[in-house]
Amino acid sequence: MKITILNASPRPKGNISTMLHTMEEGLLANGAQVEFVDVSKLQVRPCIGCMKCRLTTVLAANTPQLVAGSVHNDFSVSLNLHLKA
Repeated sequence: MKITILNASPRPKGNISTMLHTMEEGLLANGAQVEFVDVSKLQVRPCIGCMKCRLTTVLAANTPQLVAGSVHNDFSVSLNLHLKA
């Protein structure tokens, strides 16, 4: 099973990060393929309503790889109130 864990917490040793890493360890121990992504380290900017997305791709440099990798997963986990679409 392929799983992506999206950690949007800005605190690398905070409660949410610790919980997600514990989850990752359990998944790995059970044979899952896990990709752990610290979203706070990515260059993802919010929508500004410019409508350029209707004509071309306007995502940040590392975002397409994240999206492409997540499409082929069986399951994705994201946990934080700071992670918004």
